[in-house]
Amino acid sequence: MKKTMRNLILHLIVFSICFLTGCVDGLVREDQLINLIDGMECQTIYDNLYFYQIEMLTNNTSFDEEIMFDSYSKLTLNTKENCEIKGIAFVVRSLQNANLNFQVLIQDEVLLEKEYNLVANTNEFVSLFLTESVLVSDNNFLTININEQVDELDENFEYATFAFDSFLIFFKE
Repeated sequence: MKKTMRNLILHLIVFSICFLTGCVDGLVREDQLINLIDGMECQTIYDNLYFYQIEMLTNNTSFDEEIMFDSYSKLTLNTKENCEIKGIAFVVRSLQNANLNFQVLIQDEVLLEKEYNLVANTNEFVSLFLTESVLVSDNNFLTININEQVDELDENFEYATFAFDSFLIFFKE
């Protein structure tokens, strides 16, 4: 019951953000999205690299088995065509409690920074909406850096492992 209520709340938040930001017209159909975005290149703190096709990140299957739980540090959106993006939202699930800082960058310029406190084995909705849309292209990458707040005095500290899914990408209207 508690899990169902949490999922309902997450869906209401997504709907509210879409409605209140005026970005509903900025969502595209799946076939259009596949023509614009190839996928997401994901790097971990241990320099492992994964590539997830956009179809897997936006399908209706929550946390596909192919989406690995790992200690991600950098997500780079790979586009097929130039496009203007207003924001990205997605769901994160961590296997441990974690305090993660998300930075949205174009090239090396930080456009937005948000912090989220994740509770182990619970979905957290991450909303990264920019004040202005940004052009994303082959030489103008949109990157999300992820940094975990670390207690350097804790000798037993281990980086959290987490996965993400249910991406919504908002384009300029």
